Amino acid sequence: MFSRVCTLVALAILPTVAVAQKKKGAKYEEMDYGPFLSASLLAPAPAKNVANKGVAIHLGSEAAYSFDTDLLRWQAGWTGDFLALKGPPFDGAHGPFPTVKGKQVFGTSAKPGWAKPGTDDFKDPRVEPYGPLPKEWAKFKGLYRSGDTVVLSYTVGTADVLEYGSFASVDGLPVFYRNLAISETKLPMTLVVADVEKGTGEVKDGIASLANVKVALVGAPEGAKLEVANGQILLKLPALAKPASFRTAIAAPGNGEEGKFAQSLNAVTWPQPASFIKGGPPLWKETVTTQGVLGKDSGAYTVDTLTVPEVNPYHSWMRLGGFDFFSDGRAAVCTWSGDVWIVSGIDGKLEKLTWKRYAAGLFQPLGLKIVDDKVYTLGREGIVRLHDLNDDGEADFYEAFNNEVHTTTGFHEFAFDLQTDPEGNFYFAKGGPVRGGGRGFEYIANHSGCILKVDKYGEKMEMYASGLRAPNGIGVGPNGEVTSGDNEGTWTPACRLSLARPNGFLGCKDTFHGETKPDMYDAPICFLPKNVDNSNGGQAWVTSDKWGPFKGDLLHTSYGTCSLYKVLLEKDGDTLQGGVVKIPVSFASGTMRPRFSPFDGQLYIAGLKGWQTSAARDGALQRVRYTGKPANLPKAMKVVKDGITITFTDPLDPASIDAENFAAKQWNYLWCSEYGSANYSAKDPDFFKKLVEYNKLREDAGKNKAAITELAKEFKQGTDTVKIDKATLLADGKTVHLKIADLHPVMQMNIKYQVKAADGSVLKADIYNTINRVPQ
Repeated sequence: MFSRVCTLVALAILPTVAVAQKKKGAKYEEMDYGPFLSASLLAPAPAKNVANKGVAIHLGSEAAYSFDTDLLRWQAGWTGDFLALKGPPFDGAHGPFPTVKGKQVFGTSAKPGWAKPGTDDFKDPRVEPYGPLPKEWAKFKGLYRSGDTVVLSYTVGTADVLEYGSFASVDGLPVFYRNLAISETKLPMTLVVADVEKGTGEVKDGIASLANVKVALVGAPEGAKLEVANGQILLKLPALAKPASFRTAIAAPGNGEEGKFAQSLNAVTWPQPASFIKGGPPLWKETVTTQGVLGKDSGAYTVDTLTVPEVNPYHSWMRLGGFDFFSDGRAAVCTWSGDVWIVSGIDGKLEKLTWKRYAAGLFQPLGLKIVDDKVYTLGREGIVRLHDLNDDGEADFYEAFNNEVHTTTGFHEFAFDLQTDPEGNFYFAKGGPVRGGGRGFEYIANHSGCILKVDKYGEKMEMYASGLRAPNGIGVGPNGEVTSGDNEGTWTPACRLSLARPNGFLGCKDTFHGETKPDMYDAPICFLPKNVDNSNGGQAWVTSDKWGPFKGDLLHTSYGTCSLYKVLLEKDGDTLQGGVVKIPVSFASGTMRPRFSPFDGQLYIAGLKGWQTSAARDGALQRVRYTGKPANLPKAMKVVKDGITITFTDPLDPASIDAENFAAKQWNYLWCSEYGSANYSAKDPDFFKKLVEYNKLREDAGKNKAAITELAKEFKQGTDTVKIDKATLLADGKTVHLKIADLHPVMQMNIKYQVKAADGSVLKADIYNTINRVPQ
């Protein structure tokens, strides 16, 4: 019997590539997620057993367990199949999320896994049921991966804890082990090992029984004991004068199997957790080589494609959510399914690109930043810093650099982008928990719809701005300017591009986190209609002098329309306003995460297809390269008291500058809690004043129904033609003055032009802009 147990135990800790699901033809089912997968997780028992930030960990091919990184508890242990993978990054479902698929053996309820240090108090101290425990109570530090063994690292009070799970089947009895190493501590500690709703039991001969669950200690320090109370099995540890290493065994034996459990306790000596924290054997030795495709140099800008390895040994679904560059010219990319890959060979010709899988199992990472050649990813679990401890090209320590973000199970509550400012602070955006179908929100957590700032040490997170709905992408400029887009929906009548200011309000009242909800939003740089942008992808400031005439300017990407826009940004005192014009290039996937390479000075853009977009491919990494030819695009726009000036990059043909070659129209949107907005006439000078009154009435719609109906009649649907009285080419030969009478603030304007450059080229495009202020 003992020799068989030893054999089974040894097999449980040998490295084997863990495949999350049997291959059934769907990409998410075929993918090898690695030894663990981070996600919001649901276990059948006890009731409402949800880990908002969970890690499901394989124990060989027979069993798995899940750990709640907010509450530091073993959520569940089960045998058989791994997870039923549901949700946007898997099967696209709106609402469900990954659920334990096998047979659950034990679990704990959604409350702290360790009592408050020095007490038996398990009362949840958090202000809402999201986010981590207070740091002085407990803190998740990250996890180590050595081959397929995963070691959890965290603190409880002043004690450092390392632990990993293991598994053995003893004559058919599944037995789970928690292998713990705890540093010295002056305070006693209490751990919840298992919960059984309405369960009763006792401790006898050192084995705790609760309903059909049994727990035993092996090698525990003197004074450690098990207790059964209030439907829980508790492990009570005394203050430790020196470090202690031991394990718990957990099983649910049926009738007549108690002897099997007793014999499983001392059959083998398990390795210490510390033996797995220095880096282990690599899992993903095979690399993939692809050949890039250069674009045709027919215009000022062309798009080169860095061919992603859609076919790879790990069936990794290559939907790129972020990327950045190392100091040696390589790049790291993250995928929505949880991977990080390193790509080398990025040069002018792109003839040999080598892709190496570096990490896996992250929680829907949609942002990546490299600082001092360390990879930082941004997912729903927070910011993770990846360490290659043994220089084998794979991450061995997934450090919880900052996990303070409050994450719910809302399917739409993504964490977007990752940027740094000149001082090294990190920024990212958190989506609002949109309901299925897109209208309204689920529970609004403390960080829903915010731009969040984390200091460069990862020690402090603070809200920078709020009032966002679905901000897929931000930007941080060379002077610390923070920009964001947002997507049409509740309180967002059309997509908007904004400069976010500290404590600013970016338009969505439901996700505003100040004390008093404002009557009006902070004015954006511009609104963008759906044909221009129906889902933004982030911004970048042109920091390169090798990318044509736009150094110092702002760019905006549209994930939804797969487009790149030059922003025509005007600053008038404290007022910002402007518009966008499309740079005439095309992309293969949802355009997002623009970054300039410090090596060739060109713009690189990642892409994925995961929600609504016109993208053709699931993922892409592409380079927008300047060819040296004339750009012939608008570079600047300015509102003046008698019209608008548009400055082009290159000289214009004076003969083509005539009012007939320009056309303009304008309209407002109805900013309110409805989803999106029709176009409304902007002729009423009191439009914005009435809009404030309209929204105040809607706060008590039942009482004010008649007044709302009457006021709504004053908003006239439609667009207004803007008469251009005269078009004049100014002395620089590049700037056109459009004379427009009665110019006034308006949410949306569209200016069309068809003129000629001095070299005879026909220039034809649309500018979409917003006017927040007209100078007097």
